[in-house]
Amino acid sequence: MAEEQDLAALSITQFSRQCWQGWQEAGELELDPNFSQDLANVIFCGMGGSALGPEVLRDNWARQLKIPWLLNRDYKLPFIVSDRSLVVLNSYSGNTEEVLAAAEEARGAGARVIVVSTNGQLEAWAVEHKYPYLKLDPQYNPSRQPRLGLGYSLFALWRLLQQWGLLSRCSEGEVRKILQDLDQLRLAEGAKKLAGRLKKRIPFLIAAEHLCGAVHVWSNCFNENSKSFSFYAYLPEFNHHYLEGLSFPAETRNYFYFLLWDSPFYSDSLQRRLYLTQELLEKRGYRVLLRRQELKNPWLETLAVIKEGLWVSYYLAREYEVDPLPVPAVEQFKLRLQEKG
Repeated sequence: MAEEQDLAALSITQFSRQCWQGWQEAGELELDPNFSQDLANVIFCGMGGSALGPEVLRDNWARQLKIPWLLNRDYKLPFIVSDRSLVVLNSYSGNTEEVLAAAEEARGAGARVIVVSTNGQLEAWAVEHKYPYLKLDPQYNPSRQPRLGLGYSLFALWRLLQQWGLLSRCSEGEVRKILQDLDQLRLAEGAKKLAGRLKKRIPFLIAAEHLCGAVHVWSNCFNENSKSFSFYAYLPEFNHHYLEGLSFPAETRNYFYFLLWDSPFYSDSLQRRLYLTQELLEKRGYRVLLRRQELKNPWLETLAVIKEGLWVSYYLAREYEVDPLPVPAVEQFKLRLQEKG
């Protein structure tokens, strides 16, 4: 188990290298100049760890989005898909059945399609139907787990969106600088201490605005790396119904551990809600930890939250003495699904 855990730790350590490599590989993809003209919407298709990158990008750059941007975690595409839609098929393995099904729907609708994967059936499908294909080479993800290779799709998609004119362009120098700033943060030691506090607890994660997608990364990694169940919710939605559900069963106070993310970049309205939420949770007898980092910009903050979450889930796996890499329950479910035809 120690060797496998080292592979997980090495992948997390190399998160910034993943980001840089993904950025460079996306820049090498040749596309027709008219590929992104007159788009009506963009639909990202992905499941599990492969859906996290688009979600993080959407939430962080929401105010820059010039056209509707949808996340599709299903077999079927929404009815709005047309020849003015850009469908991004994102699957780390290239074999995700929901994405493969959506691929055929996108082709049938005449949508513009781009495929992103490391290999698998999607690669063969893209070649057969002559769709642009970005093949990622995950040399900095020795774990071979999509959730621990998030840097690749995150920065590859970020660059593609800039090249398509859907987000403001960022120079290579600016990208290098933000990754250098990220590497200077010492996140692992604090993550190890937090993991110790979360042992035998159920993490309940709450964030807002640009940090929503990053907090989903935490939840995904608690589930898969730590084999520990977790919840996540966003403000202001949390205040409209979750608060009423905290009375029963009373035993939930023994298990829930609320992690709330503050940010100097939140709007004033969200910050007021955040502090009041913390106050009410504490009065109800719940464990609450408010987290805040003073960083240069929202994007660096988002990346720091993601990387810290990877570390916390890794150390929580060690607290439980489990291997963070295999996902036996998920794999067993896939086998049973195949058996059912």
